[in-house]
Amino acid sequence: MIYSFISTPYIKNLYRNFNEGIFLEETLKKLEEELKKIPDNKSNKIIRNNLTGWIKRYKQRISIPEKYEKYYTSKGLNIPEKLIQNYIYKNGIKLSFGELKKFEKEKEISIGRIDLLGIDNNHKYIIEVKKGSVRAKIFGQVLSYYQALKEEENLDCPIIIVGNSFTEQYFIVERALRDKFIIFTVRCLFKGDKIEFEEL
Repeated sequence: MIYSFISTPYIKNLYRNFNEGIFLEETLKKLEEELKKIPDNKSNKIIRNNLTGWIKRYKQRISIPEKYEKYYTSKGLNIPEKLIQNYIYKNGIKLSFGELKKFEKEKEISIGRIDLLGIDNNHKYIIEVKKGSVRAKIFGQVLSYYQALKEEENLDCPIIIVGNSFTEQYFIVERALRDKFIIFTVRCLFKGDKIEFEEL
């Protein structure tokens, strides 16, 4: 029997998800399900050992973000994008319209991946996270996501842009777009070992 675990696309996805820190919980679940399918005998020993090793690495990888979040927030440093995404995904984000607690992580669409798609009873929200100072060029990216979702899923999504700081050019472009799109600009604030969000 040829198990899906040993196929080239499967292995590539394992490495990609692990290195990029995406779909970690989902991939771990699939690995554990795959291990259950493989008989525990001598001929399958190598495959089972490989799977067990991957499961161990994924469990360790999942535990890393919390440690890094505490380190970066305690130092007041720019938190990497993936860690901000994970923080929002786990803890939610509260803004003027209410609080988002449900998300689709790394939402795949025809032109790429949206960091987070926030979900409440009335809307779905495009959430794009950037570290450091966010520049005006981000609008090309998020508006492409907006248009793709409108064409592919008939969604008219408000846009939430999260960053450590924002350039003057960013705000000039944001003001020009506010008449046509609902845009929330949100700055990360560091409070001890927590991240708070300030709507600008």
